[in-house]
Amino acid sequence: MEPVGLAVGVAGLAGLFSTCLEAVQRVDSYKNYGRDSRSLAAQFDADKHRLEQWGQAVGIKDGKLSDTHHPALDDAQKLSIVRELLVSIQGFCSGTDDTIDQRPALADGEFPKNKLVSTRLARPRQSAPTDSKLRQVAWALHGKAKRTEHVQTFATLVQYLHSVVSPDDATGTRLIRAFLLKAEEEMRGKGNFPVHPALLLTASAETKRDLRTWLGCPSPNDLYDDAIQRRLDGTCEWILTRKIIRDWLLPNTPAFTSQMLWINGPAGFGKTVLCAKLVEVLSSSLQTPVAHFFLSSTFEGRDDPFMAIRSWIAQVLSQSQAALEVVHKSRLAQHEQGTTRATIIKLFREVLQAVPSCTFVLDGLDECTCVEETRNSGTSMVRFLGELRQAVTDTTARILVVSRSEPEIRQGLTQYPGFSEYTISPEDVHTDNISYSRSIVNHKLPNKDEPTRLSISQRMADRCNGQFQWLKMQENFLRKGRNKKQLERDIDETPAGLDHLYDRNWEKIESLREEEKMRAFSLLRWAAFSLRPLTVSEITEAVLISDDCDDLPVDDIPDAIDDDYIESEILGFCGSLIEVRGTVLESSPESRMIHLAHFSVKQYLLCKIPSQGAGLLVNDSLRRSNETIENATLAKLCLRYISFQHVWDDCPTKDTGRIGTWLRDYAAGSWYQHATVDKTQDNALIEAMNALFDRSSQTWDAWRRWYESNIEESQPNTTETSTSASPLYYAASLDLTTVVRHLTQRRQLDPNENWESGRTALEIASRKGNLETLQMLLEGGADVTMAGHRGRTPICAASMNGYLEVVEALLEKGADISVADNDGWTPLHAASGNGHLDVVKALFEKGADVLVANINGWTPLYVASDSGHLEVVKVLLEKGADISVANNNGWTPLYVASDSGHLEVVKVLLEKGADILVANNNGWTPLLRASDSGHLEVVKILLRKGADISVANNNGWTPLLRASDSGHLEVVKLLTSRADLDYIHPPYGRTALSYAAEGGHEPVVRSLLANDHVTPCSLDHINRTPLFFASKGGHDAIVQALLNRDSAALDWKDHYGSTPLSAAARKGHVDVIKSLLATEAVSIDSRDQFGRTPLWWARRHGHDEVVRLLLESGKKRDISLDVDQMVPEVIIRSHDTSTRYCDVCLFSISKDCSYFRCLVCNGGDFDVCRDCFDCGGRCLGESHVLVLRESKG
Repeated sequence: MEPVGLAVGVAGLAGLFSTCLEAVQRVDSYKNYGRDSRSLAAQFDADKHRLEQWGQAVGIKDGKLSDTHHPALDDAQKLSIVRELLVSIQGFCSGTDDTIDQRPALADGEFPKNKLVSTRLARPRQSAPTDSKLRQVAWALHGKAKRTEHVQTFATLVQYLHSVVSPDDATGTRLIRAFLLKAEEEMRGKGNFPVHPALLLTASAETKRDLRTWLGCPSPNDLYDDAIQRRLDGTCEWILTRKIIRDWLLPNTPAFTSQMLWINGPAGFGKTVLCAKLVEVLSSSLQTPVAHFFLSSTFEGRDDPFMAIRSWIAQVLSQSQAALEVVHKSRLAQHEQGTTRATIIKLFREVLQAVPSCTFVLDGLDECTCVEETRNSGTSMVRFLGELRQAVTDTTARILVVSRSEPEIRQGLTQYPGFSEYTISPEDVHTDNISYSRSIVNHKLPNKDEPTRLSISQRMADRCNGQFQWLKMQENFLRKGRNKKQLERDIDETPAGLDHLYDRNWEKIESLREEEKMRAFSLLRWAAFSLRPLTVSEITEAVLISDDCDDLPVDDIPDAIDDDYIESEILGFCGSLIEVRGTVLESSPESRMIHLAHFSVKQYLLCKIPSQGAGLLVNDSLRRSNETIENATLAKLCLRYISFQHVWDDCPTKDTGRIGTWLRDYAAGSWYQHATVDKTQDNALIEAMNALFDRSSQTWDAWRRWYESNIEESQPNTTETSTSASPLYYAASLDLTTVVRHLTQRRQLDPNENWESGRTALEIASRKGNLETLQMLLEGGADVTMAGHRGRTPICAASMNGYLEVVEALLEKGADISVADNDGWTPLHAASGNGHLDVVKALFEKGADVLVANINGWTPLYVASDSGHLEVVKVLLEKGADISVANNNGWTPLYVASDSGHLEVVKVLLEKGADILVANNNGWTPLLRASDSGHLEVVKILLRKGADISVANNNGWTPLLRASDSGHLEVVKLLTSRADLDYIHPPYGRTALSYAAEGGHEPVVRSLLANDHVTPCSLDHINRTPLFFASKGGHDAIVQALLNRDSAALDWKDHYGSTPLSAAARKGHVDVIKSLLATEAVSIDSRDQFGRTPLWWARRHGHDEVVRLLLESGKKRDISLDVDQMVPEVIIRSHDTSTRYCDVCLFSISKDCSYFRCLVCNGGDFDVCRDCFDCGGRCLGESHVLVLRESKG
């Protein structure tokens, strides 16, 4: 019978599922288990039932696919994965699919000897009537081990279906990500099927994107790249000569002696460019992760310095697998779409503990607007620096901060242990001032002779007092028509200091005609206080808005936005206070960005620029109040703009291409951010906000649709077809307390309206912890039992984020703490998993159930142990939590605490009698997980408690193998005193030394080689040695260490005749080649079974240096190399460890290329690329059938 076609689309999925289910039921009808296998029968029945339930849940019923089927099935990639899994299940159970490892019955001579067949060639014959009986007999005669393997394989396939398209998760990705990071190593040898390549290919990129979103990382900006590009060659080098800086930059500098370095200096001293230079140096010199964040008053994060930590975490997880696993694990343990500040701080510390010696750089901290506590963020500079200090205490992390010397920053930084400081002086930067001055003069005065230019540039450098910004602002005064004397007089008459220089520009603005002056004020206001830099087209419309206009005066928009318009109508009014960035070659004029010339310009303007209708407070101590006034002004202007009918007429919510819509995205998405910069007392702004939320207004519906399309489009249940939420929901979501009061008290909106949309005002207010809004909603009759998205009740949302006062208010109103959301999370789960001890205690006072588990089998104790919340764990144990209860995957609280390295939690659980020998469903013990993750202290305590070091998981991994493979030296040292050093990993025949050598873990390799019981030349199933893997990976130091211990394997050939030299040559590892050739004993002309020599490989892949070294060695040793050997012209393929690769040639197999797979060798994880197959490359067994896997491209 021909296998089900792989071209089945979503419409044919139901038929494929029915065929698959029939195959499963046939197995069920004739399986014949003895008494000793009844547990297998029960497991098979359970998984068959899970398969049936999955089909119903995703919309397959009675052989048809519902129109309301699971949305994930409309994803082409997920559909492809589901299709392959169903084909695998159908073939596995029927015994006729090409995924079963079997050779079809062939007549003698039907196929040539040693010919491996593709899927099409291996098609089974039509079954005879007696075939089913034969299969029944075959099933019954299988040994117990084989039956166990089959049942486990079937269970894993069904689990994959649930993971790819989860009936309990609309995104269909949350559960799959729980095991994607470990999928490849855990599934090796698991059964008679491969891990689907699409899972492995998409895991890293998809997971990282998800994690960045969850972390709440700020949008990328170009500050670092701009700083690198602006730096002139040869500048900033002086900083590397200062002893305090030089010592701090050393890789081995102990963190406790200099954990915090603060470089400070006055405004305009080029600190950002200098910081970028230091980031370059650190990134190129350190082997450990380096993360940076350049904070600016014109970009996201200016109000919240914790954005830096969010960005740091995201950068480190991109550089470290250990960090990726820590963050990913935390993501899976969290139930929220985003992270709270407390979660970020806790996660940051966990990353620092998992990844030693990280370096973090923060520039522009003085540009952060949070100097005092604010209502929106509850953030102060001192608080931020205090929490950062607590996070890095007792870690090896180091931090570099570059800023001005503000008292709030000094107060926070001087409390760090190992604090050191360097203050930039004018003398430090004088040489760089001269270089920068010369570049300006050469650009502006190319018509002057060299002596004149040198004289002018030197005069400017001497006058600037270290301020690069002062130099930059001279550009407009360097005119070609002026003679030397005039230019010198202009420089001498220019006021010293930035404020005096700004005064000169301001006086020019004040002298303009009233209309022009108002335009200049408007340009400066938008440039200084917009949440991000506006484009030229956006600011063109922005400056036309006023309080008294009923529509946008489109007649005042220029005929063309070009360089002339920018020069005369933008820069011409504001002088050198603003800049337009983006070159003619890089961007069109309308898309260039408007920036203040320097952050100090904003501070200057706060005491100068008049507000619409009123003068600003000019006392310097009231600048914060002035900024609040300016933000209220921009909020009103944005609201005025989106009230114009022209903005919304016949224009899709994502189209801003025509005149009259250029500013729409900024205005619609920023007015509420401007309005909530501080608690507004502006009555006109309050009236404008209330007017917007009048649902009888056309603006309301247009803005709501824009908001859902642009802001909430990534959130569930916000599509155009879903029921819109109440205006109260949006007001509560945006923290608009005054609007909520208006809607509940004046408009008397029902807080429970449109609850079926899954977006209720009370739930979002509880989630955000806005007690004032919550109380108004409760007074207005909000139902505390009404659930929001995914069944989450308000008290569950508040408990998750630790808002004790909100929790108490909801409890007083009768909130039910036993109600779980769609995933089975109760308020106690939410509070326990996030470490909110006070909330946990409050819930227990109301009788919370400590034993309840969610749909994954996670108890409150499990989630608290997983996240390392020690005090919460203690309280849960006092309340009767059961330490032996495992989740659906067999993970116990001790297991997850050991996996995460939470030593104190592990100690408490062991004191309470936790069983250290219990393994999860895949055979992983707490000791194995702790060894794999490198948690030395946890490993120590588990060993003291009697953990068995020899116990392997279902895939044959022991603690020593995992620690060696992951490069955890101290754990390896601890284990080697008790472990079998030459234990062979069953699926591959490899040892701990082999894995450490391949991974490039030199310290681990040297530690293992120091033990006399280790076998340095062990062979795996493909006859590959540790030396072969080290050579293949380019790990020269390891190659030398192995040769020094035992050089016997120097020319050992693998199953295909390849040697270590051949492996290094094909990869182009020059240093390894040199070391191997230095032995003068290595065979440089050996051929593999396909006749390929090291020289052939080097020439084929264009490694010219390797070719040269081989030819020189041959000449020196009088060995004639075959330089005439034909080298085919092929597409060069590299080895990317994130994709599958050919086990013959070791190069990657692209997802758009077909390949052959053996389902027997290496536990079913053996692939052969097309090139190798065509030249005779096969697997390790002559009788094995290779199955053709078609391209997924």
